[in-house]
Amino acid sequence: MPPLVQQGGAMRNTPGTPNRDMRRDAATAIAGIQYNDVWRGAGTISNTDLVRVDNQGTTSNQEVNLQAQLNGVKGKSTIATALVQQQVGTTAGNNVAWQATALQLIQNALTQSLNSLVAGTPAQFEVVGTFP
Repeated sequence: MPPLVQQGGAMRNTPGTPNRDMRRDAATAIAGIQYNDVWRGAGTISNTDLVRVDNQGTTSNQEVNLQAQLNGVKGKSTIATALVQQQVGTTAGNNVAWQATALQLIQNALTQSLNSLVAGTPAQFEVVGTFP
């Protein structure tokens, strides 16, 4: 199956509906993600004044856990979650076109997750599948 974005389970640790400035900064942080940063391990991979995107590490299902979180908020700060199967990166390899496609899917998954929170049905989104 070629890589695609699909809705996963409920998103946890959400603070409620983010305001317009938070949504704007989230979009900027999501757009600022670089492909190689997705796979480098835990840590912040993109940051704005109000929102950062963190790589939370790899889940027990071998998925990279990416979360957009509000800066300066203790506790419930997650406003978007994307789980990315390791095989997406493995099969993209050094192919620049496939890497670009994978990054677009990852950014799309985070954006869909953010939109689900705004709509009142917070969900995580997953990037699954393999490149040929």
